[in-house]
Amino acid sequence: MKVYDRQWCATFGMDAAGAAASLAADGVDTVLVGNRIDPLPSSGVDQEGYLAAGRAACPDDRAWAAALGAAGLAVYQTTATFFDPAALADFPDARPVDAAGAVDRGFDWYLGVCPTHEGYLAAKIERLRRVVADLQPDGLFLSFTRFPGFWENWLPDYRFSAADEFCFCDRCRARFADDLGLDLPAGGVPDQARFILERHRAAWTACRCARLAGAVARIAAAPWSTTCWPPCRPCSSTATRTATSTGA
Repeated sequence: MKVYDRQWCATFGMDAAGAAASLAADGVDTVLVGNRIDPLPSSGVDQEGYLAAGRAACPDDRAWAAALGAAGLAVYQTTATFFDPAALADFPDARPVDAAGAVDRGFDWYLGVCPTHEGYLAAKIERLRRVVADLQPDGLFLSFTRFPGFWENWLPDYRFSAADEFCFCDRCRARFADDLGLDLPAGGVPDQARFILERHRAAWTACRCARLAGAVARIAAAPWSTTCWPPCRPCSSTATRTATSTGA
């Protein structure tokens, strides 16, 4: 069960042990939580208001994880793998580019990150190492492990356009061409994106899936702290499998 917020303490005045016991009593055996080391971006629900006005002091990440563990629950720390708007200030060239050549401006609360940006991924892995060393979770839950796409808005009557196709930044196009030994046509992003999508869409989708799988493999292979026992195991989200099967 996802328990990302702290409304159970800020609004309802429960302590960590009581909240954990309630989850266990309801039959929950695994909890996906957030933390302040690698905080989850806002998803349109502003927690700051009720946290500031809360009637109870919320426990820190360690205390909350310890209470969940004491209640017999497995604890997975959650990361938004390729959704981190704040990080784009440090890695501006990680902003995705759509098939029309426009830099992504996001949709509502969502602004994705290009999964091929080496600096961003290295920084993400380093934060996850700190999470593991400090909080010693049972595993990691990798949410938003996908190329940009607000699939929550893709209803049956949704009309896809070039603005929904990602990522066509210089880095992604060059790596794809190198992988397949292609010579991309002269011209800008729209011309090259059209060439890729019209003539090599299946290979393009497969390459993007491979990039995501490679990122997950790198996270899994990171040298985690030896204080974490049992060794933490990444748990990729449904979003990852959805992206792999749909090319999202």
